[in-house]
Amino acid sequence: MEIFVFGISHKTAPIEIREKFSVPIGKTPQMLQAFQQEAGLKECAVLSTCNRTEIYGACPYLNGQPTDMKRILSQMCEVSFSSVEPHWYVRSFPDCVSHLFRVASGLDSMVVGENEILGQVKEAYEMARLEGATGKILNRLFEKAIHAAKEVRARTGIGRGKASIGSCAVEAAVKIFGGAFSEKTVMIIGAGKMGELTARYFFEKGAHSIFVANRSFERAEELADSFGGEAVRFEALPRMLEQADIVITSTRSPHRMIEKGDIAPIMRRRKNRPLFFIDISVPRNINASVSELENVYLYNIDDFNEGLQTGHRERADCVEACEAILSEKADRFCRWFKKEGEASREFLF
Repeated sequence: MEIFVFGISHKTAPIEIREKFSVPIGKTPQMLQAFQQEAGLKECAVLSTCNRTEIYGACPYLNGQPTDMKRILSQMCEVSFSSVEPHWYVRSFPDCVSHLFRVASGLDSMVVGENEILGQVKEAYEMARLEGATGKILNRLFEKAIHAAKEVRARTGIGRGKASIGSCAVEAAVKIFGGAFSEKTVMIIGAGKMGELTARYFFEKGAHSIFVANRSFERAEELADSFGGEAVRFEALPRMLEQADIVITSTRSPHRMIEKGDIAPIMRRRKNRPLFFIDISVPRNINASVSELENVYLYNIDDFNEGLQTGHRERADCVEACEAILSEKADRFCRWFKKEGEASREFLF
């Protein structure tokens, strides 16, 4: 049996390409089924985040599977693969093992040591397991990677501080406004984990006027109430955008939510008062053309490289210790996997 990972990440492609292959949760079961039935994978799991889309697989022979997987991805994501193929990678055993261990621990993230990725790895594994797409091999691989990531966080300071895209978004706003948030109105669109963290970071930085919009108004109310903010219904967004100084979008919408044509009349009503958008969603929620409007400023997650590098340097002293722990854990899995392969061959012959 062979195991491998086939993927794309922030290290190999810009957001303009990554967003084309972002897999909505609702499509994951269909994709898992297609990989098993059409690409011949015995086991598989799909990990799709703002920084990466990766398919982990186990199959008897790694031969034509990547070709079949490209075809399936092209069909489901409605993208021609020929134009983006150079951005994809295939890593087989044992590299795919160490790769997942590093991913789960946040060492392969845009924000080194980020806190969200471990939860995303757990979610991807749990969904694949519940869909019956994983078995003995990937179950053990993911469980060991998750356990190793927890140990790394417990034994090192890799996750210290605010290591997340949300914190970088707030730091970007600090540079723009000089940290003076007490008189600024902040609008958070999307009340998921990233939106929640971003809202809390702004609150800690002194923002008192924070509004939260979400598809589920109840969830928006829950989040807003936790720090004295105010929930807003989606239909009220145009009115709220007239009032806001900073707008953070962090939703799982597969489509653009804000277009240039939406903002142009709003800016007229605002009398061209500056409006700052920070879009930390993948796919992006805001059309890049809005930045063509006067006094409208737009940032996406790929614009935070300077802040991300600063955070990387702050945690660099922990990386070596993390790598040592992960190397030991990955080696243990590899030894188990080799023994399983030997046992299988003995059984067959």
